[in-house]
Amino acid sequence: MRRTAVVVLLLSIFFLPRYRSKRVEPQFLDKSYLIARCDALAEMAEPRLGGDFLLTDFIEQLGDQKQFDALRFLATSDVPGSATAASVYVQKAGCSDALRFIPQIKRGNEWRSAVWSLSFYPKPEIIGFFRSLADTPYANCHAECYEIGSERDWNDFVELAWTDAEKSDRIFHPVFDTIGQIARDYLRKFEKTRPIPDEPWVPGMEE
Repeated sequence: MRRTAVVVLLLSIFFLPRYRSKRVEPQFLDKSYLIARCDALAEMAEPRLGGDFLLTDFIEQLGDQKQFDALRFLATSDVPGSATAASVYVQKAGCSDALRFIPQIKRGNEWRSAVWSLSFYPKPEIIGFFRSLADTPYANCHAECYEIGSERDWNDFVELAWTDAEKSDRIFHPVFDTIGQIARDYLRKFEKTRPIPDEPWVPGMEE
């Protein structure tokens, strides 16, 4: 393990600057090459030295070079770095293309990464997308509205949060277990008049 760490550290010192200085040549951007490159860079990851920094760097190069076909392919494929590719594509492709692309991504880390990156565009250009998420019946879509709304200081989802505040539907989130938890957290920031309900007891939630 120590030898692996030393090898990766030497790569980061001597190889990465040269690697960053070269373009990713178009002839090497076929699908089989992209998959093999991502797999190889992921195998070189050393958590103690920053994890997948070589893989992330490669994907960011694709974005810097506007290799959008490659990014779209990686973002919608079951390969290491797919979530990073989704995020970089949304950042680099422009708001209109990002809005057209996000519905093509499967729900999960890739989708969440893309939606989070979308939230950095000006609010007037993207609020319609988030309101469309709020109009769906899906708890995970509502959770994105609450998380990004809290981070960006948007109070657009207060009434929706009241409808979710006492629900116990499970959500895909690193901090909150249920839609009710994240909805109440959102309300604590924006609701100034009505008392926020306590968390309901859910059988099995304490386990």
